[in-house]
Amino acid sequence: DYLHAITLIPGSQLLATGSEDGTCRLWDIRTNECVETFPIDETSSRDKFVAATTVDHAGNWLCFGGQDSKGRGSFNTVHVASRTVMTKALTDPSISCVQSLQYCYSEGENGTVDLVCGGDSLYLEYWDKMGKSCQARLKTSSPSIYTLNQSPSEKTNVLVSGGTAPFVDVIGVGTRTHMLSFFMDGNMGIKKST
Repeated sequence: DYLHAITLIPGSQLLATGSEDGTCRLWDIRTNECVETFPIDETSSRDKFVAATTVDHAGNWLCFGGQDSKGRGSFNTVHVASRTVMTKALTDPSISCVQSLQYCYSEGENGTVDLVCGGDSLYLEYWDKMGKSCQARLKTSSPSIYTLNQSPSEKTNVLVSGGTAPFVDVIGVGTRTHMLSFFMDGNMGIKKST
């Protein structure tokens, strides 16, 4: 099966992968062995896949998401040390597939942590760290969001998102507000738009 996502887990010798077989697998990179398999749901259906993985800065929490066997956007949160699924969540019905996930820190590593989820929708969803409740939704420039990344600097604490539109959105992490967008023209030039 094809891999859609891969994440190194800090402070461990583990690698997480997400694939078209509907599973997230933990691999020991020293031995090349799969040490744990987490299905996105418990059905035997092949109509599910894992498209995104992310881990918090400390390597304690892993989140993986994609599409479950009923065609819904879903994600699971795993406690890495115990290898236990702690939360299984469904996104808003407008997202039928989770395509990107990112833990975001609003005030450095000791501040508030959001789990940000993007998919085949114009909207990002902001969840609490454990994925128990959706805190907010934010409209973006892209009808389908494939990538999210947070600036590591506390001074420029922003989240960027991109997908199937020629825009990169810049979002304030602490405020959860759209700051600006960059338009990528056909020559790969960048033009700022607000």
